[in-house]
Amino acid sequence: MIEPSREKSAVSMERGRPRYAVVDGPAGQVTVPVPGNRAAGVRLRTQHPGGFWCSTSAGGCGRRLLVVAGAVRAPHFRHERDRADGCLSAHNAQALERGYAHLAIQRQLQHWLSAQGYEARLERRFSDGTRADVYVRPATAEPGVEERMRWSVRDPGAGFDLALLPQALEAPSMASPASPASPASPASPASPASVAHARPAVGTQTLEVQLSALPWARVLERDAGYRRHVAVVTWIFGEQREREALSMRQQRGVSFQVRTRTRTPSQPPAPPGAVSTPATAQSTSTHGIQGGPGSDPAPEELFGVEIGTHHPGRVSWHPLSECHLDGQGVWTPTREEALAEHQQAEAAHRADDEATRTASAGRHLELRRAEQARRLVRAARRGAASTADPEAERGDGRDTERRRWRSLPPVPPSRPSPTRTVQGFANVHPEAGDFIPPQGWAWLQQLPGRMHPAARLMAYRAVVLIDSGPVSDLSFDDVDDPHGLIVAALEQAEFIERTARGWRRADPTRNR
Repeated sequence: MIEPSREKSAVSMERGRPRYAVVDGPAGQVTVPVPGNRAAGVRLRTQHPGGFWCSTSAGGCGRRLLVVAGAVRAPHFRHERDRADGCLSAHNAQALERGYAHLAIQRQLQHWLSAQGYEARLERRFSDGTRADVYVRPATAEPGVEERMRWSVRDPGAGFDLALLPQALEAPSMASPASPASPASPASPASPASVAHARPAVGTQTLEVQLSALPWARVLERDAGYRRHVAVVTWIFGEQREREALSMRQQRGVSFQVRTRTRTPSQPPAPPGAVSTPATAQSTSTHGIQGGPGSDPAPEELFGVEIGTHHPGRVSWHPLSECHLDGQGVWTPTREEALAEHQQAEAAHRADDEATRTASAGRHLELRRAEQARRLVRAARRGAASTADPEAERGDGRDTERRRWRSLPPVPPSRPSPTRTVQGFANVHPEAGDFIPPQGWAWLQQLPGRMHPAARLMAYRAVVLIDSGPVSDLSFDDVDDPHGLIVAALEQAEFIERTARGWRRADPTRNR
């Protein structure tokens, strides 16, 4: 959902009177804003004789709306008499505003991607129920895993039989007319070994527009779900979602935000690189926004989207027309600068960690030496006392044994295992460098770059070396991970499963 650029603008919506409507049905997506004056309101009614709706795609009620353009009150949309009850506009106007803005951003992104030669689909639903805001793939790309037909082979004894798995083929147009498919019988499910491991098609991406608040754990969960179907996932947060954008930048090195800008038809387009001011920047509707005389004007004439690149302490905004999509996701004029800043910050963080560990090791060594010196002094004093008092040495035997026990040298502490550090593990298991899991390495993108080497080795440990143990087995002493991000990433990528006593290796057939 889109986050309004100016939160106060949504408060101005009167009860049951939305500021936007759609013209293509109760679940439509072609959005028009409230007219600015009476003449515009009359013209809007003339342009759309089919009427207006409160779109269910934006969270509305799906009922018809009327354009009121009188001589006294400002033009506005309103529900038919006694029809606003139960509509989101009556009790949560801001949520409805975000819904219409979300439609606007989605359709504007679709128009932007189509102009670059991509095939973009809105609200793309995958076979496991996951739904992507904007699913993208090159127009000439091969079908992705969700469009491929996956077959199982059964041999009932005489010959063999081909059957299409029930979760295959979402788009019927992709099927071969010469290969009729019959669903596999529930009584004889296909063997997991007969189905190839599904991999996202090369070049597929999804753009996720998140404008309402969402717990970070839920963001990571949804991100992992998308990565099972596409190669690249780019999150674009609303202007008010600073916290989520900061968390994403800390994990991936770069994050993006979005805001919208409207202007009247007479207002000239903003020059390249210009950033909208509070007087001109406000959240609004969608690609397909209509208004003014004539038919549907181009979206850039009335509505603009700006993409912000998150930097430490600031956000640099650029019009969508100055950005493009590449193999790593959304590209903005300052994306590489933001990545370089993040890498510098990560390097400084690693240097600070190393300095802290060195200082801590030095203090620990000094404390050990001081303790050994005190023990030597105490032992010397006990030896001097026993020499001065021979009777004390004889005693009853127990005192002598107690003094001898106390004078024994301290037991040196056990040396830590060499595999408790990243470099030590890599030295002991050099074969881990050639390890490639069935899941691939795309799941590493949800972790900060400094954790990637450790996460790769932990994946090797969980898949090859050990199949269960305490959670402490999945950490290194020289990797700062207080929030357990590596363990969470391994679990989301289906390497491990959490148990009451720790973890165990994930079994893909356990839940089948």
